[in-house]
Formats: sequence, C-alpha cells, structure tokens
Amino acid sequence: MGGIRASAPVTTVAGAELAGMSRPSVASLLRRGRHALDEEGDARAGRLWFDAAYRAAEAVQDPVAMGEAALGLAGLWVHEPRIEATHELLMRRIQRALVALDPTSPFGLRLRLRMIAETDYGDGISADTLALTEHVRLNADVATRAEAANLATNASSAPTTPHYATPSPNSSSPTACGTADAPTSSSA
Repeated sequence: MGGIRASAPVTTVAGAELAGMSRPSVASLLRRGRHALDEEGDARAGRLWFDAAYRAAEAVQDPVAMGEAALGLAGLWVHEPRIEATHELLMRRIQRALVALDPTSPFGLRLRLRMIAETDYGDGISADTLALTEHVRLNADVATRAEAANLATNASSAPTTPHYATPSPNSSSPTACGTADAPTSSSA
C-alpha cells in the first residue's frame, strides 16, 4: 500500500475516466475509489470516485453502498483537511446511510464510530468516541475493533478547540467532500 499523496496527474486521470464513463455501477465506482485511496495513495482521486459512488448509490437507494462511499469520502484519518461545508456534507451523507441500517450491526457501528469521532474531533473532545470504542471492543468483529481503535486514537489527538479549515476569499467552493479542484473535461 502506498503513502497518501495529492497527485494532479492521477486525479486528472480519475476525473477524465469518470467523465468518460457511461453509467458505471456503484460497485465499480467503490472499487475504483478504494484502489485510488488504498493502492495509489491518491486521496483526491479517491474522493472523486467515492463522491460519484455515493451519488449513484443514493439514486438507487442503496444505504450500504451510500455508507461505504461516505466512509471512503471520510478518508483514512479523522478530520482529514476539509473545510466546514465539506465536513457538514460528509456528516449528512453518513447520517443518511445510517438511518436505513441497523446501527448495532458491524457496518452500522462503523458509521456511528466515524460520525462520533468526527464530531468529537471537531469539538476538541474524545469522550463519546472512547465510550463507543469500548462497546465495540467488547461486542464487534476484529475489523470493526481495529477501525474503532484507529478512530479513537485520531479523535483523542484532537486540538482542544474546534478546528475547521477556512477557505480563502479567492478559493472555489467545494463541489463534493474535498473535490473543489475536480478536473473538468476541458482541463483533462
């Protein structure tokens, strides 16, 4: 697995591929998002694919795929650099997926964990994340426990004051969770 990098060429390729696809399947979009994030280490390209996957899953009312895409958009760490508007969009997407799922299932726990860890980090606290992590430690599968430990570590290292990136007056507004610089067909 490669390190995370922000690579314009890969992102441009992802944007161009996405623009050229005719009705890709949700599974294909999720797979490409995972590949971009986990194998290529390209968080921007991953966000392009996961945003497209979320929109496609929402169109067919698939809450599991919506949740997978939302978790992909969230990235590897709690509160990856994003402005407040994209943070709010991410939280709404996680919530939309969660309301249609069993919140006590392993996947429901993953969504709840991410939502609580993001909130705790943004508020400069970690008590709720740590409490849910303890519940997960006692009641969930190994993969969910590992994810909980990672999120709890991230949330526990939060600054003591709320922290969101503030866009400069000259920056463009985001089109999706962190995809303000998404390539267009004219820039690809």
